Amino acid sequence: MLGIVFTVIAAFFFGISTVSMRRGVATSSALNGLYLTLLPGVPLFWLAAAATGQLFEMDRLDGGDVLLLVGAGLTHFMVGRYCTLRAMAALGANRASPVIVSSVLISVGAAILFLDERVSGLMALGTLLVIVGPGVAASRPKRPAIPAPTIGAGAVAAMSFDDIPRDRLIRGYAWAVANAIAFGTSPLLIKAALGDSGLGVLGGAIAYTSAGVPLALVLLMPGQLANLRRLDSNTRNWFLVAAVTIMLAQLFRFLGIAHTDVSVAVPLLRGGAVFAVVMAFFVNRHLESFNRRVIIGTAVAILGSIALVV
Repeated sequence: MLGIVFTVIAAFFFGISTVSMRRGVATSSALNGLYLTLLPGVPLFWLAAAATGQLFEMDRLDGGDVLLLVGAGLTHFMVGRYCTLRAMAALGANRASPVIVSSVLISVGAAILFLDERVSGLMALGTLLVIVGPGVAASRPKRPAIPAPTIGAGAVAAMSFDDIPRDRLIRGYAWAVANAIAFGTSPLLIKAALGDSGLGVLGGAIAYTSAGVPLALVLLMPGQLANLRRLDSNTRNWFLVAAVTIMLAQLFRFLGIAHTDVSVAVPLLRGGAVFAVVMAFFVNRHLESFNRRVIIGTAVAILGSIALVV
């Protein structure tokens, strides 16, 4: 039960971070978003590890566990998050989510094959609903959406599928598929490393650092830091909000995976994407597409999440 609570909290913070990142990439590059959403989380994670006392339990993890966490960090935070930002920039969060959420199938299937986890009929139904829900929400409307009015300098209006160039669609969905593969495999590495130890905060700190160190080296390359400094304060603030909320979301995600099965935590986490849809309606309505399908898809995902925990 504790793992489920942690996972729901993680989903809530992921909802905030999703709308914040979407707002940031509307006026900046995915690489800048990666710098500003990942690097601040490294010291925050180690502070959390120290505050919870897990920092002083490092001896409970052997070398193999640490290597698995490093692999999870590189896969999820470097590859997966960059792909997320590129997919969002090309398609919008609502349209990219049906492909991204397919990572659930990869995680659950691998958990059954390699971790000997068992999935009941109700859990299988819940997982299916969690996957179908975002697909319904982002399915192609019969008629082009009415263009949103311009709301200010630098704003990007939401577009229907008919408005997006074919090459941009292909590019966006390719990034979304790459994201699904990365996000689908990282929970297996985390669970294999942490088992039932409960050391989710320490595991998250190690994984975050493994991605943060090479990213910091890239930032030191000529022109990168100067380019980051040229960001306007509004964009930078949206990314920094995302950095804090992503760090909190990942902290509870690691705790959730450490306290429950991957086949429960991952679908429930994806079902929690409904938080992002609701928050986007209030914050990013000019950037996202909202119609009856979004409401129906959100309801389906909620039903799936309930089926996973009853």
